[in-house]
Amino acid sequence: MVNGLDFYPTILSWTGTKRPETQNLDGCDLSELLMKNPGNATLVVDKNGKPRNSMIWHFPHGVAQQSTLRIDGWKLIYNYMPQKPRLELYQLYENYPDPSKRTDIEEAKNLGGQMPKKAEQMRKELLLQAGWHGKLPIPI
Repeated sequence: MVNGLDFYPTILSWTGTKRPETQNLDGCDLSELLMKNPGNATLVVDKNGKPRNSMIWHFPHGVAQQSTLRIDGWKLIYNYMPQKPRLELYQLYENYPDPSKRTDIEEAKNLGGQMPKKAEQMRKELLLQAGWHGKLPIPI
């Protein structure tokens, strides 16, 4: 699980350039992944040295109007637009990351209605990881 935000820390690492002390980087250094085994998802590690298994995107305004949480092989989309389902749940991979099998990378089968407990669990995790505590800034 990688993101465009990972390029900058990777380039800094490859060029031997130190990160400015006042700069907080959201991305991960992909050097280990790219040099050792691009198929081993556990080589993408967070700031604490643990394998990264989740990512969040938050775009409540503009065209998308959604927040998204990806955990392991699952993806939850929280829609702010009333004409869309509030929660969409997709299983992108089975057995992520060891070795994973693609199941619905195209996001064609919304499992939100079939798996409401999983969707709710991930919605709560989205709020927690985004740092929303107490009064929720988004409707449930």
